[in-house]
Parts: sequence; C-alpha cells; structure tokens
Amino acid sequence: MPKRARETTDYGLAPQPLKRVPLHLEKSTRAAGFTVGDLVVVLDQMQTLFKTGISLTGPFEGSIELCDIPTTSWISEHTKKQSNCNGNCTELRLHNWQESPALKTAQQALLLCKYHREEEMPAIVQGADDTVEAVRKRLEQSKYVRLMSKRLPEGTDAMALLDEPFVLNLRANYPTYTWPQWAFGALEGFVARRIQLRARA
Repeated sequence: MPKRARETTDYGLAPQPLKRVPLHLEKSTRAAGFTVGDLVVVLDQMQTLFKTGISLTGPFEGSIELCDIPTTSWISEHTKKQSNCNGNCTELRLHNWQESPALKTAQQALLLCKYHREEEMPAIVQGADDTVEAVRKRLEQSKYVRLMSKRLPEGTDAMALLDEPFVLNLRANYPTYTWPQWAFGALEGFVARRIQLRARA
C-alpha cells in the first residue's frame, strides 16, 4: 500500500503543535521582572513578523491568540476531524483574568501599534530592543492615546501599568487550542532578548 503523502501547511511545514508550554518561561519572566511594557514589545514584534493581529482578552482567563495564523499550522485534518472541539483556535491561555487592567492596557497598546503601522504613521515599537519608556512616550504622542484608557476603571493610569510585572504563565491544550511550535519559538526568542536587556540595565 502506498504511503499517504505528508500533510503540509500554507507555511510549507507539516503541522507542528506545541503540546505543552515549558515551565522555564514562567520562571524566567518572574525572576527577570518582565513587565506589561515588555509584553507589548514582544507581541508587537510578533505581529510584525507574522503579519497577524493578536488578541489578549479572549476566554475568562485571557489568552494570546494569533488571529491570522490558521489552526492548520498546528493540527492535521485527520486529527481535527476526530472531534468538533479539535482545532478550535491558535491561542495559548493565560493565568490572568481577561478583565485585568494589565491585559486591557497591553491589548489597547497592541491595537495602536498595528493601526499606526497600517496607516503608515510613526511606529510605536521600533524594534525588539526598544525600552518601555520609549514606547510609553510614543504612545503618549499618538493622537489616539485616549484609546489606551478605553475599558479601564476610571482614574486608572494606563501608562503606569506598562511598568507592572507580568509573568508569562501560559497553557496549551492540544488538540483543542495551542500554537505551532515555530511561533512559540519566536516568542521565546523575543522574551529571551527582553530578559537579556533587563539583566544589562
């Protein structure tokens, strides 16, 4: 019997699911003092690299959803057909309440970053080595800065929240939801760079 042709994705790779998030990501971001501002830099670099939108305020616990990366990047058609729950979305769940001010602030900052890029306005995040202070200043200079406080409790300083600690405690649940391994590798690389910069500061 001839072998079935190996399934590939639009990216030219076989589906590569991340089945479990390594524990070192949570430990290293906690130890390094990783912040909401660092998260914005990392995720905007991923938005740019993969030409995707990113949503943080999904399910009750919040998630990082890669909106324009199809589930076929990490699940085969054969596995997806085994259950209606399989291949639900390309996301990793967060151990954060979706309504937390930190998540809302990061979400609004990412939307502004993406909008500036699409409208060919000055970039808010200008590279993986950008400081949180530089990003904050560019957000404050945006004519859409008022959107940073959208959906936040009255009196909350969105710009101050960029300095709040943010531990990347992520969870995959293959085959229902996860990321492709190569996307997670990019996240790890950008996070590692932020941690390296913090260590040198």
